[in-house]
Amino acid sequence: LEEESFKLAMKAVALDENDSRCHGALGDAYLWRRAFVQAEHHYRRALELNPNGPTELATMGSACSYLGRPEEGIRYFLQARRVDPYFESIWYWHLLGIAYFNARRHEEAVATLDRSTRPPPPMLAGLSFSPGFCSSLCSCLSIDRPCADASVDEAINARLIASQPEDREKI
Repeated sequence: LEEESFKLAMKAVALDENDSRCHGALGDAYLWRRAFVQAEHHYRRALELNPNGPTELATMGSACSYLGRPEEGIRYFLQARRVDPYFESIWYWHLLGIAYFNARRHEEAVATLDRSTRPPPPMLAGLSFSPGFCSSLCSCLSIDRPCADASVDEAINARLIASQPEDREKI
């Protein structure tokens, strides 16, 4: 399925190299392949083609977060909502929360993830925080099991992308 998605995204860009959605899809495909330079290239191209598109801005924010530049990513996420205050894609709050977490802004991560309709990301499980943070995070996000119960396999199976070695080490 991943290979087929990649081929279709490549074909989409070949058919219309001036469509931001095609470049965004190819950026996603490259990101899942951990081809970070290519992913960022296509996300940036999507943003060049549609600089005021909230989807393009938020997607670039997510990419920056995964590429180890979460503060830059947060700026893109917030710009998406400034451009369109009603923009609330199903993935927006979830990925913004991850960006806050990657920026080590844990309180903002918790508050943002609480707005998400998606389950909390596995990357939040089992990490060392200040005393009591993990318990309050689990409580805030309605996680039934203690954070320490998450395993590395769960994070890997969730296809968590972390380009920075220090982030991968915490999974």
